[in-house]
Amino acid sequence: MSKKTVTADPKVPAKLRSLIKWTGIPILIYFIVFVIFTWPWLPNFATHLYTDQGDGLQNVWNMWWIHESVINLHQLPWHTNLLHYPFGVTLIGQTLNPFNGFVALGLMMFMPLTQAYNTMVIFSFVIGGLTAFWLSYYFSRSYIASILGGAVFTFSSYHLAHAEGHMQLISLEWIPLFILMWWMFVKKPSYWLAVGSSISLFLVLFCDYYYFLYCLMAAIGIVMYFWFRKQLPSLKKAKNLKPLGLFLLTSLLVVAPLPLALLYANSTTEFSGSHPARVFSTDVLSPFIPGGFWRFHDLTDWYWSLLPANIFEATVYLGWSVIIVLLISLVKRKKFTSDLVFWQILVGVFGILSLGPRLMIFGKTIEQIPMPYVIMERVIPGMKLSGMPIRMMVMVTLGSAVIVAIVLAKFKFNTTKGRVLIGLFIVVFVIEMLPSSLPLTNIQYPNYVYKLKSLPSTGGVLDEAAKSPSIQLYYQTSYNKPMAFGYISRLPNELNNKEFPLFAYNTENKFDKFCSEFKIRYLTAPINKPRNTTFPIIYKDNQAIIYDLKNSSNC
Repeated sequence: MSKKTVTADPKVPAKLRSLIKWTGIPILIYFIVFVIFTWPWLPNFATHLYTDQGDGLQNVWNMWWIHESVINLHQLPWHTNLLHYPFGVTLIGQTLNPFNGFVALGLMMFMPLTQAYNTMVIFSFVIGGLTAFWLSYYFSRSYIASILGGAVFTFSSYHLAHAEGHMQLISLEWIPLFILMWWMFVKKPSYWLAVGSSISLFLVLFCDYYYFLYCLMAAIGIVMYFWFRKQLPSLKKAKNLKPLGLFLLTSLLVVAPLPLALLYANSTTEFSGSHPARVFSTDVLSPFIPGGFWRFHDLTDWYWSLLPANIFEATVYLGWSVIIVLLISLVKRKKFTSDLVFWQILVGVFGILSLGPRLMIFGKTIEQIPMPYVIMERVIPGMKLSGMPIRMMVMVTLGSAVIVAIVLAKFKFNTTKGRVLIGLFIVVFVIEMLPSSLPLTNIQYPNYVYKLKSLPSTGGVLDEAAKSPSIQLYYQTSYNKPMAFGYISRLPNELNNKEFPLFAYNTENKFDKFCSEFKIRYLTAPINKPRNTTFPIIYKDNQAIIYDLKNSSNC
């Protein structure tokens, strides 16, 4: 009876086997490697945030805010009145990574914010490996080599270093998927590839603006590559033109609104918070010297201590295991697929652009040598707002991962020599990429935060008892009242002018103006730094004081 059942419907087990092979096994492999590389993150999944107490807590706030705006306020999350109260502030330039926030809407139905955040961190590493595996296999046609290609991408020093708190940057999982979809679409247009390319580009955009820009650049490069090789499908044929029209229409409706809104905001308002491109550029030697975020970074501190950027941004080491494979691909390029040249060009172009506006060696800028990035700043609208050319190394890493898969695919895995070489590659790569201890954050809400939560919601809060702007944001996820000021990535300069009087009143202890002019009712202060005011103290413990500044019916 069982034999007849299996024979009658052979497609079901075949589909299941295919799903396990192309999705289940890679996911399991990348999850296991993730656990090893990030230990002891997994045992602390339920209690600690997989992030630091800086930008990481801002990204925790991002996730909380999207939940708050959509579920409770029934609004889109790109503007908030909970920060920079009473004016509110646009979040169009914020590193909001809404993809993670919207997915967390479902997760937070059955798990708390901490676990939802950690789940999305794990997701980015595991699915980043999976999509890079798919892309690698398309060009290498080797399962094992593609598994390694996916690992090179998702467990790169770039990716692991940003795990300290840059949720938007570790969310790189959709870049390989878009590149794969777009390549297939340009090669042979179809309706489903048109939609797939548009949706995957939308997912990239909803993770990070930088990655969206890099994908557009890569997409143009792919078109130019096919045109140069005279393989670009003719648009005179309806079977090619119609899918292109569908892609453009889908992208116009789904993808375009957010970047257009950002460009409009940038053209009408000056933003503060951009980074100096000369500081956050790739030093010529950075891809070749183990990074400051490496487990054994003491061995290379003589170099990394010279760089102006922080170690999380400056750690873009490719690994000599990868570099040697890249060199093999150059020397023996005729032995590999003809498409290898595209990935070599992509690595070269993004590598050069990542060097920024001026060449930097050993942390010293050579003013006499301008770089192509200067042209990008002039040509691309809003480019100067970013100021982070070093982040283009993510595309160098992706291109290197595909090249690794293409080259290693030529190894004979059924021979002793082939197994030894692959084993040696894996061992060296793991040692090179081992990160230093990754941050775990377990911040308990102090009692004064619970007190703020219980107080009447008839005004805003200036929370000076919190130890940092990021912790201020995190505490707001508990008391859920509007807050004066607030740490966001890109702040409109006009808001600084509006808030200056409040800043001055606070400096001069003119608290009688807080409530009547700015609707700020509650002021907190550390217990060891009480404020000079006669306003009543409504709460006091061994950590903080809360003052009630209500002095008019307007508050």
